[in-house]
Amino acid sequence: MPGVVTTTGLTAQTLLTTAGGLALALALVLIAARLARAFGFASAGGVIGGGAGGGRQRRLALAETIGLDARRRLHLVRCDGRDILVLTGGGQDVMLPLDAQPEAASK
Repeated sequence: MPGVVTTTGLTAQTLLTTAGGLALALALVLIAARLARAFGFASAGGVIGGGAGGGRQRRLALAETIGLDARRRLHLVRCDGRDILVLTGGGQDVMLPLDAQPEAASK
């Protein structure tokens, strides 16, 4: 279609070539991400160099976060099977280990 010219001066062939190149680049990025995940360079959650890949058990997890006000947040963190409360956003951050587990407290 050499006679078809858009308002910006680009031909239909130029637009198709650009769209094809963009689709090819996107496909290559997706293939590289899948290969990285398959060979253990990234976990399914997108964390580079760690995570569940490689048969290791996760030691640290963010269980829950709640906003207390505009600046402060309370985080429930699990580390090695223990629950820890972390208060962030104030003048200084505070960490409180929880002694009682939720299962033991409900019995």
